[in-house]
Amino acid sequence: MPTIGEPARFAVEYGLDPAHGGVWLFGKVRFWIGGESIGNFDLGTSLRDVLFQLEGGRRDHGRRKSSRFASMPADLVVKTLDAAFFGSSDPDIDRIAVEEEWARHQLKPEVDVFDDWTLYLVESEDSARLLYRFNADETKQFILSPGECDRILEEACRALGALYASQPGAESAD
Repeated sequence: MPTIGEPARFAVEYGLDPAHGGVWLFGKVRFWIGGESIGNFDLGTSLRDVLFQLEGGRRDHGRRKSSRFASMPADLVVKTLDAAFFGSSDPDIDRIAVEEEWARHQLKPEVDVFDDWTLYLVESEDSARLLYRFNADETKQFILSPGECDRILEEACRALGALYASQPGAESAD
């Protein structure tokens, strides 16, 4: 299976099913963080939908820095972002989330194989913090270099985009 990046750090692994449904690109996908598999690789999904989700996130590449979250403990960052995205009862949090564009820290593609996962990327001048957890488990953190994660996601977009473009009936993704 093609793997973009280093699974021991951050990587995107995918594979196309033999009966992949043409432009639907049915297959499997997962992320690797620090050697840990992220996503339900056995479930399978539409790699086309993953591509479109990753392409939508391109606008945030290079925009993941946040002084607010830079030194905040990982579990508190996740709790704060989750509250803003999934039902905060605090109007100040909601306002700040919009003003500071907290959605740029959301990293996971909104496809079924990642439903049980939370995944955020917060960068500073010195590091990039991948913050993740499975369901309500303990929040984990893995440190990368600034821009490292976005470079790998960009490369995954190119690879999946080429796969999509090779299918009869594919529309331009531009």
